[in-house]
Amino acid sequence: LLSFTFLSPVAYITGTYAQWSSRILASQFTYISDAQGCATQALGNVRTVRSHCATDIELQAYGGHMQKAQQIGVKSAWGQGGAAFLSGILEQGASFLVLFYGGQLVLNHQFQ
Repeated sequence: LLSFTFLSPVAYITGTYAQWSSRILASQFTYISDAQGCATQALGNVRTVRSHCATDIELQAYGGHMQKAQQIGVKSAWGQGGAAFLSGILEQGASFLVLFYGGQLVLNHQFQ
């Protein structure tokens, strides 16, 4: 019974994080895809880029997309850390309660 009490919140936290993470990772991959598209276009038109001295412009476009992807990745990492922290606290709390209650029964000679 005690395991179900602590397992339900852990499952809820994991499910909520999974839904949130799938949305945010989709946008991260979109930014990475946009950056790769910029790089592919710049390489495909390398003569035009070079002749118009637009190398810095192309690098800024690529860097901007990758910067956005990195920001989303950091947000995702904080979310994963928070979900793992909450799940760990709940699991450790359940272990503590079981061991504490069992220890009290043994020390007070109330077990059978």
